[in-house]
Amino acid sequence: MLKEHNVELDTASRKENKFKVTGLDAQELRYQGKDGPCCVSITFIPLKNNLVMHLLGHHGGGGETSGGRGKIVNSLKPAK
Repeated sequence: MLKEHNVELDTASRKENKFKVTGLDAQELRYQGKDGPCCVSITFIPLKNNLVMHLLGHHGGGGETSGGRGKIVNSLKPAK
C-alpha cells in the first residue's frame, strides 16, 4: 500500500512502542517519510494464530498523530 501511494519510509527515523490494547500486547513501529512531511504508524496485535496489523499514514506539517492514532487503535476489540 505504501508503494502504491509513493511513500518511502526513512528507516533512520524508526521508533518502537509496546503497549496494551484492550488487554492484548501490541507493538507499534513509527516512521517519517523520506520525501516530505509524512508520519506512518504500523501497529501489530497478535491474536492466537493470527495477527492484526493497523496501518495509519498522515501527511502534513510534521505534526504528531498520536491522539487520533491512539483512539483508533484502542477502539479495536476482540471478536467474541
